[in-house]
Amino acid sequence: MNANLKKKVIIFSCIDMKSNNVIKDKLCGVILAAGYGRRMTPLSSFIPKPLLPVLGKPLINIIAKKLIRTGASSVHVNTHHLSESFDKGLISPDLPVTFHTEDRILDTGGGIGNMAGSLDNCELILIHNGDIISNIDYAPAIDFHQKQNALITLILTESGGNNGKEVSVKSTLSTPPPRIEISDKMRVVGIRTKSPDNSASAKLAGYTGMAILSREALRFFPSGKNIGLIEILLEIIKKNAGRISGYIAGSLTEGILWSDIGSPESYLELHRRILTGQVTFDPEVVPPAIPLHTGPNAVIARDTSWRGFLEIGSGAVIEQNCELENCVILPETIVKRGTKIKNCILFPEGQLEAKGL
Repeated sequence: MNANLKKKVIIFSCIDMKSNNVIKDKLCGVILAAGYGRRMTPLSSFIPKPLLPVLGKPLINIIAKKLIRTGASSVHVNTHHLSESFDKGLISPDLPVTFHTEDRILDTGGGIGNMAGSLDNCELILIHNGDIISNIDYAPAIDFHQKQNALITLILTESGGNNGKEVSVKSTLSTPPPRIEISDKMRVVGIRTKSPDNSASAKLAGYTGMAILSREALRFFPSGKNIGLIEILLEIIKKNAGRISGYIAGSLTEGILWSDIGSPESYLELHRRILTGQVTFDPEVVPPAIPLHTGPNAVIARDTSWRGFLEIGSGAVIEQNCELENCVILPETIVKRGTKIKNCILFPEGQLEAKGL
């Protein structure tokens, strides 16, 4: 066994695929969760981004359930940073999840490569970044992928208008950057890692962090090597022209919901959209009637004053004479008497302000 791969099996179970009206092929899910989350420092020094809660539920749990609803019979998660935290991070221990711990970080492509041995019995592999949440449905993308006979299909959003210009959306709306170049036949022909060149003719779209791999594509993902997904995609484009497709899930201005939690600003903005905007990103995260959500065993002083939205995690304590505005308080956090703060994530070891809000 490769030294960079340690498997930690939680539970494995299979779903009867005959009961799935959308997909009959054998599916596996992959959640990419090994990153350091440096934009969330110092919070990410204590909790990995995929374990951050959304209305009290760890995001990784929400993602795993989405993959299983789609038809995945097993879900594989690569970990590295604070990998020991994932044991207690899944609030649903019955989920068919296997953790693959990397002794050294291998980036996205290398992480998938190190899980390949556990995926080679799957016809299709559903990829999902561990720091995003979306209402995008995998099922039509899978149908598109099969009709295209693609090796890989990237699930995209229409992030731009003519020549890649950004659509006019609210400035705080999370959007994947328009960097994927697609042809009129919906084939991925290039990837831009810098600002879009408005003189280019290729249509640009945003990568959602969701993708579909055919089993055949796994041969392009090396085991034990630190390599990014972009490098692998560009190599496949060079050698197998037309075998990478781009599926446009829709527009972020027309019902598609997407958000990452990669920064304090995006994490708080996600909660604002759910709690204040009453937006449902996933059936696991249903907005409450008012912009306040409280976890079990939270203790809140009667004279607490709050405005905007407020998320209070399980076991959190808010002491007397506190004034809070647009805050997320993580589980087991004690908010000291007289605290007056806004646009902030509070956690047991400290706090993180969202300066861009």
